[in-house]
Amino acid sequence: MSDTPTTDPAEPVATTGASEIPATDTPDGVAPPAPEDYARLESAIRTVMDADAAQGDTEQPDDDAGDIAKARRQAANYRTQLREAQAERDQLRDSSTAQLRAFIDWRATTHPGGAVDPALLDAAGMDVAQLVDDNGHLDMAAVDDFIAAAAQRFSVKRAFTPNRAQGISADPGSRPSLADAFKRK
Repeated sequence: MSDTPTTDPAEPVATTGASEIPATDTPDGVAPPAPEDYARLESAIRTVMDADAAQGDTEQPDDDAGDIAKARRQAANYRTQLREAQAERDQLRDSSTAQLRAFIDWRATTHPGGAVDPALLDAAGMDVAQLVDDNGHLDMAAVDDFIAAAAQRFSVKRAFTPNRAQGISADPGSRPSLADAFKRK
């Protein structure tokens, strides 16, 4: 036979450390705590009590708690106002950008050098922020340059500018008048 102690299989066994102790002393079948368990428990209780005592020294009277709650309510109110202001700012920025974009689209379709489809401006990678000067106004030279670059990039046939000098005679002073029509020749 073996040298190991045998126990009844129905009897629970608790292991603490190197030895096995049958758990028959308690009604629920749990082994009683060892002396080192008591020492650890007492040390934990002392630590908690010392922390409670230290915290008790730093606690403030109840009137300070009311001030803290008031400060928290004010901070929450300020955060709410900040979020509302940020949302309004974003809405105004989007509205301004949409208005600038509408003007650029109008300029592209009515450009003196010929119309360009506004969808081509998007395809060319137009960024409204790059076409705005330091004051927030559209830089019309930059807008016209971008429209011309988009038209050239996508090979858009644009209207030609007529030569106004064509058909004018060399002597501007010899224009016929109504009186010349009734003169005898």
